[in-house]
Amino acid sequence: MNKMKEVAEMLGVELGEEFYLKKGYFKYKLVQSGLLFKDGGWYNASITLVELLSGEKEIEWKPKDGEQCWFIYADIQEPQFETFSDTAYHDNILLSRGLITKTYQEAIKRMRELGWLE
Repeated sequence: MNKMKEVAEMLGVELGEEFYLKKGYFKYKLVQSGLLFKDGGWYNASITLVELLSGEKEIEWKPKDGEQCWFIYADIQEPQFETFSDTAYHDNILLSRGLITKTYQEAIKRMRELGWLE
């Protein structure tokens, strides 16, 4: 019995969903046969799958379209709970700069890292 759907759920992604790793360059996706990475075509990444399962590597979080998450703005002292749109240019710019987080605590931590909070 194939367990890749369960592995995907454990890692917080869906089968076939494309994602990046933290501090990574390649795009990845889990399929029934395992983990693949994209470099022109799709290639086997079984070593990286082992690293994900052992916790050596992590998937970079990206909100799904319509997901509620925390937005950080330089001119507002409190993170804002808003809905992410993957087609909104503004939302994608904020995401690329690390200004959208999954939790309130992550948003506060990021604001402190940026020097926007004491």
